[in-house]
Parts: sequence; structure tokens; C-alpha cells
Amino acid sequence: MPVDDRARAPLPPPEPEIELLRRLARAGLTVLRVAFWLAGAMMLYTGLFGPPAWTGLQWPAERAFVFACAGVPLVLPCEWWLGRGRWPALTLGMLLWFAPMLRDGDIRYGFLLRLFATMVACASIVVWRTLWRLSAPPDVSRAPPSP
Repeated sequence: MPVDDRARAPLPPPEPEIELLRRLARAGLTVLRVAFWLAGAMMLYTGLFGPPAWTGLQWPAERAFVFACAGVPLVLPCEWWLGRGRWPALTLGMLLWFAPMLRDGDIRYGFLLRLFATMVACASIVVWRTLWRLSAPPDVSRAPPSP
């Protein structure tokens, strides 16, 4: 298929208002990602070591482990577990979902709770990543192909 030379024409620069909104969106998304990471780190801590003393919660380890399943996708870089590390991430997820079932104190629907917690965290990061890519500056070296 022949390449159209018009497709390589540079794009006009974006309007200043659009550029300002793009930068504001990127800053907001950066703050949101930091909040996700901090929440994931706290969930991981709670899932592995129990709730912090300042919370006043006394949960058994089997119930608190659900937080670790939700925290792992929030802490790991999304480029890794959505890209080249998807198979190790799936293996880690399966360990997080199934390994607690070997303990006697696992709750009846613990597997479903751990799986659901992981899926909610993954969906949050996928939505964040989509918004991050949409707010990226346009590639001014190439125009969209013309019909």
C-alpha cells in the first residue's frame, strides 16, 4: 500500500487553552497516581502485618490478606504488569488468590473476595492509564492519516 505524503505533514500547534487543560489534567492524574500508590502500600502493609495499631481494628490475618491482594496492583508499575510482566504478575496474583486457601482459617468466600479486590485495583489502574495516555501531548511530527 503506498504511503501518502500528506500523512507526514506536521500538525498545527495546539491552542493555549487546550495546552493548559492538558497540563492541569496531567498534574491531577499524577496526584491521583501518587494517592493510588500510597493507598496500595498501606493495603499491602495491612494485608501482610495486620491493621496498624492506630486504626483500632483487630482482624484475623485471613481477612486482612484481602487488602494485600488489592494493594499489589496499585504499587507495581502499570507498564510492567500490563506489558512485559503480565505472566509473572498473573502468577503472583494466582498465588495471592489460592495460597490462603491452604490455611484452615480461610473464610468460605475468601477466594472470591481476594479476586474481586485484585480486579477492582486493576480496573482502577487501567482507567488511570487510559486517562494518562489521553492527556499525553500529541505527536506533532505526524498528522493523522487523511481519508
